[in-house]
Amino acid sequence: MTHPGGNITGFTLGEFSIGAKMLQLLKDIAPRVSHAAVVLNPDQTPQVALWRAIEGVAPSVGVRLTAIEVHDVVGIERPIEAFAREPAGGLVVLPNPVTLQHRELIIALTARLRLPAVYGLRIFCAEGGLLSYGTDLLDGYRQAAVYVDRILKGASRATCRSSSRPNSSWSST
Repeated sequence: MTHPGGNITGFTLGEFSIGAKMLQLLKDIAPRVSHAAVVLNPDQTPQVALWRAIEGVAPSVGVRLTAIEVHDVVGIERPIEAFAREPAGGLVVLPNPVTLQHRELIIALTARLRLPAVYGLRIFCAEGGLLSYGTDLLDGYRQAAVYVDRILKGASRATCRSSSRPNSSWSST
């Protein structure tokens, strides 16, 4: 991705190391967190890669991990409530269709259970979540339009690199 130039082009929502940074940010905003639950869908290959990045950094930040596997709305509430019974916990919520679709429920749960949480998409913060680190989807769509425009006007795919980088957002609540 850092050296484009072939005939293949495209976009990615992020790099897997973002998962590691999400855990580090959770520890930064809530230093007492010693146990983190990662909300993910293990049926999606990118989610597994993010999980592995988080696993890789967990020992260095002194955090034990638990996976909360979500496939639909049924698998969200009870596992998070059960996790919240343990002290010194926090959440890392990976972006996937299930967490995105049920973000209101997840945000409300973390608030009610007083769990610090880091989300993978900015929209979670815009709707009341504590902190996000990852891609701003709307910005990505805007940049995609510019990228396509350049290519349609004859620019080489190799010169049409996006400057999008992960961003972090804090909730104003």
